[in-house]
Amino acid sequence: MSDLDFSDLSDDQIVELAAGLAQEALRRSPALAAAFKEALVTEKERIEAAARGGMQAKREALAREAQLHKRLEDEKHRERERQEKQNRAASILREAAQIVERPLSDVTLVLTSFPSGRPQLYLNPGVNVEGYGSVNLVHYDVEKQSIRTSWKLEAKKKELLCWAQSSVAALRAMNIPSITVKGIEL
Repeated sequence: MSDLDFSDLSDDQIVELAAGLAQEALRRSPALAAAFKEALVTEKERIEAAARGGMQAKREALAREAQLHKRLEDEKHRERERQEKQNRAASILREAAQIVERPLSDVTLVLTSFPSGRPQLYLNPGVNVEGYGSVNLVHYDVEKQSIRTSWKLEAKKKELLCWAQSSVAALRAMNIPSITVKGIEL
């Protein structure tokens, strides 16, 4: 009987129909009147439960949407932070290229702790990403605050030491323990 369609009835007609059904159930028998009352209570509970379930589903959907929005915002923040770090590292490399009078595409910056375990900053020619044992334009030992340069850069050693110290300080301030930046990729 749940297939009955009352959509064409007005609200007043539905109320009259319900009252008429209640009167008919009371006239027929007390058992039918009780069953009618129970059917109304059961239907009311079913509708309320469906409404609660709908509200719960809506709350869950809103919570999922808020969680997704937060993840997207966090991802945007991480990407902005990554881009800022990359831009700062590129700026450091540009400055070094100017000091050593080489094209940006012909230098590579490497900050690493390998193999000594101590932080080391290297400025290498070309795309050389190696530190220890390779040909370095500049090798700065962070802990010792000592610098070695190629023989062609001896006259610029003091300027390169200032560059190396400020570069390491900037990279540490951005929580960058190690990085490799190739000028050719900028």
